[in-house]
Amino acid sequence: MHDQNEAVVILRELLKWNVVTSYGHVQETLARVLAKPSDRLVYHLSDGTRSGLSISEESGVNNAIISGLQSKWTKMGLMKKGAKGYERQFDLADFDLETPDAAILKAAKATKKKGQA
Repeated sequence: MHDQNEAVVILRELLKWNVVTSYGHVQETLARVLAKPSDRLVYHLSDGTRSGLSISEESGVNNAIISGLQSKWTKMGLMKKGAKGYERQFDLADFDLETPDAAILKAAKATKKKGQA
């Protein structure tokens, strides 16, 4: 029993140092990979409870694009596939990254489409 308690203490200490030493790298990776506001919104909405179709409706991003992004982010370790949907592994706010407003993004897309028509 004593060995198990000691192992838990050691694991907690390792976790503490791992978080500290990884923070900058994770922040840099998220900022680089999620450079586009639409990608940040899709990542944020991927909370494990929403389907790709639901995220598409809320964000205005094509469902096929969402599927590709989620697959890519899963391979990178930024997301995992759960029973109900894909789930982000990090909260953008924890890394000082803004989550775009879905309504503003959709309005901007609609305006851009009208300008192209």
